[in-house]
Amino acid sequence: MYSFDFLKMSPDRGFVIGGIPSGVFCRGISETGRQYALYHHHSAYKQPGSQSSYVVEPGRYVEDLLLHLPGGAYKADWIDPASGKVLSNETFIHQGGDRIFHAPEHVVDVALRIRPERQ
Repeated sequence: MYSFDFLKMSPDRGFVIGGIPSGVFCRGISETGRQYALYHHHSAYKQPGSQSSYVVEPGRYVEDLLLHLPGGAYKADWIDPASGKVLSNETFIHQGGDRIFHAPEHVVDVALRIRPERQ
């Protein structure tokens, strides 16, 4: 995640179009067309109606997330936030619009990094 230029990014959940299941908290930041970061975790609020703390809900999760991106050549990395290990990656050329991203199996949380592919 250190490869991001965070100063150019701002909160953005607009690039996530669908696929976030109920009970999953999702946060995204981006510099549109250049860099995208998405983090989501399976948890519940510790106290109903309170948004101050979470209780994690471990499992064996796999999601198909629908994201909206401008056209371009990209590299996407799924990352385990606890270890920083890249779980899977892909490079692709996108014509622009919606695209499905297949999250690898994870226990509580997973992060997605999308950056332009250097050619």
